[in-house]
Amino acid sequence: MIKKFLKYLPIAVFMLMFNVSVSVSAPLEVSITEGQVKPTRIAVSPFFVNEGSITNQGDVNNIQRIISNDLSSSGLFRSIDTEAFTQSPAAMRYRPLFSDWRVIKAEILVVGKITQSTVKKMAIEVSVWDIVAERQILTKKYIVPAKSWRRLSHIIADDVYSRVTGEQPYFDSRILYVAEDKVGSRRRKRLAIMDSDGARVKYITQGKFLVLTPRFSPNGKTLTYLSYRRGVPSVYLHSLRSGKISYLGQFKGMTYAPRFSPDSKKIIFSFAKNGSSSIWEMQLATRKITQLTRGDFIDTSPSYSHDGKFITFTSNRSGRASIYTMTSGGQNIKRISSDFNSYTTPVWSPRGDTIAFTKQAGGKFYIGVMNTDGSGERLLTNSFMDEGPAFSPNGRVIMFFRNDGISNKVQLMSIDITGYNLRKIKTKTSASDPAWSRLNSK
Repeated sequence: MIKKFLKYLPIAVFMLMFNVSVSVSAPLEVSITEGQVKPTRIAVSPFFVNEGSITNQGDVNNIQRIISNDLSSSGLFRSIDTEAFTQSPAAMRYRPLFSDWRVIKAEILVVGKITQSTVKKMAIEVSVWDIVAERQILTKKYIVPAKSWRRLSHIIADDVYSRVTGEQPYFDSRILYVAEDKVGSRRRKRLAIMDSDGARVKYITQGKFLVLTPRFSPNGKTLTYLSYRRGVPSVYLHSLRSGKISYLGQFKGMTYAPRFSPDSKKIIFSFAKNGSSSIWEMQLATRKITQLTRGDFIDTSPSYSHDGKFITFTSNRSGRASIYTMTSGGQNIKRISSDFNSYTTPVWSPRGDTIAFTKQAGGKFYIGVMNTDGSGERLLTNSFMDEGPAFSPNGRVIMFFRNDGISNKVQLMSIDITGYNLRKIKTKTSASDPAWSRLNSK
C-alpha cells in the first residue's frame, strides 16, 4: 500500500534550443516511507535508429546509459540490466509486448527512437510506458543540436522522473565546488563546475588565489565566492558566459559566505570587525550595502528563504552557535534550533518548508534538516566531519562534503531528505563547498 505520496509540483518546460512536443497522462504514484524507499523497477531500452540517420552509435548507447544512471542515482528507481531484455528496439517502435516486460518485473519502460540525425541536428521521440497498467504515460519529441546529446540525456531523465514521481526534476543541473589538489609542495584550490552526474568538469579558476564558498545566482548566469585575490578576503562576482570578474568592494575587515537573493539582485554575507561579525546585504546594481544585524555577536552563514522574505543564519548570541531566522529587513530575530549543541551553515530549501544544517555533537558532525520554525529536527548523516549542505533544485536531495578522518581526500556526498540513498560523488580531486544550480535554462 502507498504510505506517503510525493507532492506534485509543476515542471518548467524547457524550450530554448530544444523544440519539444509532448503528450502525457496522469502521473503515477510512488510509495515512500520516512527513511525508506521502494524503488520503481525501470527498463530503459537502447534507442532505435531510423535507417539513413547519420549517428555515432557510441553517442546513442551513452544516451540510454545516462538516462538509466540518472534515474537509478535518485534512489527512486532501480534500472534493469539490458541483458534481461527480450524485445529488440526495432520491435518496440510502436507498442511494446507488455507480457515480455512483466516477466523481468519491469514497472516502467522507456523507449527511444532517433528519427532523424545529421551532423548538426538530431530528432528523437521518447515514449514512457506503464507496464502494469499497459498504457503510455508520456510521449515527447525533441529536436536538438547533435552535439547536445549528453544534455538531452539529462533532460529526458528529468521528464521521466517528473512524469513517474510527480516531482520537479534535477538532473539537468550543475554542481559548483572547490577542487583541491597538490602541485609540488603547494596545495591548490580551484573553482570547478560539473554536470549533476559528475561529467564535463571545467575549472573556472586556476588556483593562483585561495577561493572559498562559491554560490550560483538563481538565474544560473553568475557565481559569487570569497577569494584572497587581492591579498585580503573579498567577495567577487564571476560571469559564466563572459568570464568577467567583478570586485564588490573593499571592506575594513573580513567577509564570509556570500549568497544571492532569489531574484539575483542582491547578495548577503557576513562581515567581521573588532571581534564580532554581522549580516550585511548589498544591492548589486548600485553596490549599496545595508547592515541587517548588530551587536557583539558572531552572526554568519546567512541564507535567504525561497521567496526572499526571510533569512536564516548562525549566531552565538545565545552563548553557542545556533540557528536563527529573521525577516529580510533584519527584524523579528528568532532562535529556532532547540538544543545547545553547535549548529552551523543553515540553508533554506527551494521548497520553502525546511532548513538544512551542519550539527556538531558528541564528537561527530551531522547533516540534518528541520522545519522553518525549528521543529521536526532529523539528522540524516554522521561522520568524523560532514559539512556544507546544499539542496538540489527540487529540494529532494542534499549534497555536502565529508572528511572521514581516515583518507586524505575530502569527498562530495549526497543523500535524500528522507535519510535514504547516501552516495559518494566521484571527483578527481578532493572536493568541498558544493553549490547546486537550478535547472539549466539554456
